Amino acid sequence: MIDHSDRSSHPPRAANWLLGLFFSKDQITPILGDLVEEFSAVVLRKGVRSAQRWYWRQSVRTVFHLFDAQLRIAPWQSLAALIAGLLLMWIANMPLLGGYLEQWPGDWPDPLRLAWMACAPMLPFADLIFPPLLIAWAIARMSTRREMVITMMLSVTVAAARLIAVLHYDSVAGIPAVWSPFWLADPTGVVACPIAILAGGMIARKMAPVTQSAVD
Repeated sequence: MIDHSDRSSHPPRAANWLLGLFFSKDQITPILGDLVEEFSAVVLRKGVRSAQRWYWRQSVRTVFHLFDAQLRIAPWQSLAALIAGLLLMWIANMPLLGGYLEQWPGDWPDPLRLAWMACAPMLPFADLIFPPLLIAWAIARMSTRREMVITMMLSVTVAAARLIAVLHYDSVAGIPAVWSPFWLADPTGVVACPIAILAGGMIARKMAPVTQSAVD
């Protein structure tokens, strides 16, 4: 039985937010207008819940279409931005999580040494958040009209690399060379780094010019 009890229901706000990340403000208005019009028609035919599921499907399809279109427009630029982001994150991640920092406070005055010892446990977690966020923000800002596409590519690639490293370096004796992928083998980083990358990309996307088009 079709539920007509809430014909005035609005489309899912989370779906609209998702579309707003990938489309510029001047493009999102007509897109949302078409989707909302169809949403109202589906509500009348099939009910609110079916209409919300339909709205989500259409929103995701629209995002994937834009993702594919932007990659086709500038594949080499997108690949270069991805590689640049990965290299910067690799450089930022290599030596900072090891035991090298523990030797630094040895000759410091007691107040500084104690302050360092109090802050040191937070350094690995901070390294998983701030460098990826800043690097993703910088790469996204340089990727005009492809901020979230590059961000998504970077986030998924980093998550996959860290997951592979965790599975590969399940049991390692001692600290390997600085250039080793061991530095990616942190279970917390599998989740924290991709989230930080997405946050950096979203900040860059929100700072994009209002008249910027999503697709050339």
